[in-house]
Amino acid sequence: MEAFVGTTRCGIASTRHAGSFAGYVLAVVGPESIAGCERGATLTFRVNGKPAVETSMNDPGIEDHSLDLTQR
Repeated sequence: MEAFVGTTRCGIASTRHAGSFAGYVLAVVGPESIAGCERGATLTFRVNGKPAVETSMNDPGIEDHSLDLTQR
């Protein structure tokens, strides 16, 4: 899974299985790390290269945010 602001890739996920948790962890960066990954911008997602329906906001201050993604 990948996260984008426009066409700029701002995050990539890895899957995790630990105890009763099975899911993904997605780290998204801000403009300090990658130009174009603006704070407050809309994030779109791709799962296995296909767009997801859901969007979110690029807010690096959020430490724990759950979002279930579905493909179009």
